[in-house]
Amino acid sequence: MPHSNPRHGLKDKWRVEILRASKIPDSVRVVLLVMHDYMTDAGYVSVPRSKLAEILNRSPRRITERIKAAVDAGLLDVIQAGRPGRTARYMAVIPTKDGDDMYWFRGAESSTTMVRTGAPHVNGKALW
Repeated sequence: MPHSNPRHGLKDKWRVEILRASKIPDSVRVVLLVMHDYMTDAGYVSVPRSKLAEILNRSPRRITERIKAAVDAGLLDVIQAGRPGRTARYMAVIPTKDGDDMYWFRGAESSTTMVRTGAPHVNGKALW
């Protein structure tokens, strides 16, 4: 039996989540919907900030602010920070509620782990 990717189909599940997310304003939601158009089925996306700015007729600075708000709201995770000549890479995150603790479904392309938010993590493992 072939190995199944647990992130398969995350893109469409994430779109539903961002449409109903109450923690973000519509300006952030619009940026995320455009990013969704460029996202892989497993929920990975890398779109130049300048391209998003052009599509949405907004300044690159506003795009950066809105992506940061999405990260802060727990809807995106930074895989690789952007810098001149290298576009940032992000991963879709679906926050879920488990009792009073918030968790993120996240992980490498071949595995998904639950990570407690608030704790720094590397490769899906909390540092404390």
